Amino acid sequence: MTFLKSTIYGCLMMFAIAINVQAATSTQNLFGVSGPKKLTATAQTAQSQTYKVKGKTYQTLNRDTSKEYSMTGTASFYASKFHGRKTSNGEIYNENLMTAAHKRLPIPSYVLVTNVKNGRQVVVRINDRGPFVGDRKIDLSKAAARELGMLAKGTAQVKMEVVHVDKNGKISGPGGEKLTELAKNKNLPLPQTNQPMSIQLADNKPVNATSQSQDRTSSAAVVASNGNKVRLSNETKLEYELQSVNLDSNAEAKALIAQLSMKNVNSEIIQDGSRFKVKFGPIASRESVNQLKTELVQNGQHDNILYSYNAK
Repeated sequence: MTFLKSTIYGCLMMFAIAINVQAATSTQNLFGVSGPKKLTATAQTAQSQTYKVKGKTYQTLNRDTSKEYSMTGTASFYASKFHGRKTSNGEIYNENLMTAAHKRLPIPSYVLVTNVKNGRQVVVRINDRGPFVGDRKIDLSKAAARELGMLAKGTAQVKMEVVHVDKNGKISGPGGEKLTELAKNKNLPLPQTNQPMSIQLADNKPVNATSQSQDRTSSAAVVASNGNKVRLSNETKLEYELQSVNLDSNAEAKALIAQLSMKNVNSEIIQDGSRFKVKFGPIASRESVNQLKTELVQNGQHDNILYSYNAK
């Protein structure tokens, strides 16, 4: 399986490129990538939440950790029977819009989704919870799945990178940086606004959650894409995960683990088609993430590292 080269975000990055999109009419016009007709501010909830579906507990990411979300996983798309039904945030699901369900990202969020097999991309807005099937990470609308060229197969390996939009219309995060680079490479005109358009570095320091407003829906019941009601509660524990992917054999994966000096980090070898990957984590601190990433690079894995917060 072919994987896109991935950059370690979050704790390994001090700044993210941001571009003002207040007056943008669509992601297609601004970045040359299909997506929502307009990008509005993403979730401002300071705290993460937990909810249960079929007896299993899920934890959402808070605002600050979700800004840096980037990982690879399996995508599926909604069955036609869900067209016209309510999503978790009360909207009516429309299979012709660029939306998606995710178990852990805040609602609403934007995600740049890349099909790692064919390189096709789309921006989706998270407005629902799910998928609750196997190890699938994101459930796309039919329109988004069509854009990625995955309708025939039904599932695809995708790279998911958050596009954070602040209240002033500036974008940041892994997906925001990618979109900005796409716009530059394609020489697309920047949108006209009432103020001069600028591309600038946005300080990405963590925000003290105690200074933010409390989530007004922390105890509210929401409806997931499968029709189950889920109840939310506040929780803020952070964990990290690294993956070394695209390994040739199980023996190579075992050898990589043996070469690392960090023996207190849990590791798991996973077969992915004809290839193998090693999942490290959960990792409790950013310092440990940095140390492990350095060791992986020293062992020749600099192009094969994936990083994510709270990856479950």
